[in-house]
Amino acid sequence: MVWSGGLDLQGPLFLHEPPHRVEFSNSSGGKVDCTAHGSPPPEVEWILADGSAVHQ
Repeated sequence: MVWSGGLDLQGPLFLHEPPHRVEFSNSSGGKVDCTAHGSPPPEVEWILADGSAVHQ
C-alpha cells in the first residue's frame, strides 16, 4: 500500500497468474486465465510473440 497525496494506491496483485508461454492449435483454440486486483484497477493486455496485441 502506498500513500500518495491522500490516495491509497496498491500495485497490481495477481491472484491467478498465467504461464509465461502457452502453445495451442488454431483449430482447437485455447484459454488462458488471469485475475488481478489493485488500486487503481490494473489493465491486463495480452501480447503475441511478434509484439502485437491480442484482440477479441
